[in-house]
Amino acid sequence: MHSTTAIIGTKGLATSTQLATGQLLISGYLTRWSELDRQADRMVRGAFARAIPAFLTGHAPLLYAHASRDVLGKVLEMSEDSIGVKMVARVNRQPESSPLRWIWEALRNKTIKGLSCGAVFHREARPDGTSDIVQADIVEASVTATPQLPSTSFEIVAEGKAFNLAAVGFAQSRAVRLRRAEHALEMLTLKIAAAEFANAVAEARLKPR
Repeated sequence: MHSTTAIIGTKGLATSTQLATGQLLISGYLTRWSELDRQADRMVRGAFARAIPAFLTGHAPLLYAHASRDVLGKVLEMSEDSIGVKMVARVNRQPESSPLRWIWEALRNKTIKGLSCGAVFHREARPDGTSDIVQADIVEASVTATPQLPSTSFEIVAEGKAFNLAAVGFAQSRAVRLRRAEHALEMLTLKIAAAEFANAVAEARLKPR
């Protein structure tokens, strides 16, 4: 089993984790503020603030479509920002024999790309028949094809691969290393040329006139 160290930063969230071959690291918005969902609810900023720390120090499961039997991985980071609730989660690789294999493949090819959360919601009704969710005691996060809030989504930001670093920013760091190597080679070439010139001058001085 080979592993990849993935280090990412996503709008206030930063995490470093070991990814085994086939594991995925996903990042996205679990919910967004003030948008009406399919049940005429809207999240109020601050609704998750109290519950997030306890959730992350607990099991923090990542499920498929809120099914407790279908645990795909673990939520690693979660935070509120000006847009909504941003999260980073690890999805475990599913072998060919696993009944969850199709879900893993659907995540990789972006057939499934929605996010949702299971929680105890505390609502305040509005005169227009909609509700504000002012507190959410989160229990789980889910990937789903039919999120309550259609604007929620995630992206795969890293994938564990054998003998291959699959981390966000790897291409940039490789370019930096190449530039440094080129600079070092240029400096070495200059030093060699200077040494050869010095030797030539010394030999010329030693020759009898």
